[in-house]
Amino acid sequence: MMRMPGCYCHITEGEQVLHVYGNEEVGRLFFEAQRLEFGRTTVDFLTYAQLAPFVPVTVGGYRVTALPARHKLDEHAYFYLVQKDGKGLLYAHDTGLFYDEVYDYLARCGGRLGIVSLDCTSCARKDGANHMGLPDNLEVLARLRNQGNVDDATKCVVNHFSHNSGMLYEQMCEAARPHGLLVSYDGMVVEG
Repeated sequence: MMRMPGCYCHITEGEQVLHVYGNEEVGRLFFEAQRLEFGRTTVDFLTYAQLAPFVPVTVGGYRVTALPARHKLDEHAYFYLVQKDGKGLLYAHDTGLFYDEVYDYLARCGGRLGIVSLDCTSCARKDGANHMGLPDNLEVLARLRNQGNVDDATKCVVNHFSHNSGMLYEQMCEAARPHGLLVSYDGMVVEG
């Protein structure tokens, strides 16, 4: 966001637009950063759009829906449902266990998901409050499976790990394997 002019960056007016989407706090920081870096709150190569929970928007041909995350309780934190051409990705990082209204929305509007990527900050430990671990992931996936969003063809990926959880990549793979979960890594590509 903070694409500083001068010796750090040579982006000037007329460049391709970077569209930023988020909650109220993202918007506040977006405009503050522009004011600090450019001396004004608008430049023609950056735009901001505030998202509302459960209200789909079209972004680059994709239908994107912000879903309330159980994460930062002093703001409206989100994770995302991304859909296009009958395919769906649930990208649920920086969240604990889902709120009931999220499950209800996914049951009504989520359809079958090709890929589910879940926060696994706590690795093998249960968390559920602000992040998740494998026990939480399995609970979420069981509920999504029960309501028809996940099936045997859905690729389920755990992601967003913390070194504080005390597991190396190989250990995460060993813990996730019996549950059919993929363990992400930098540069991983998944099609679903």
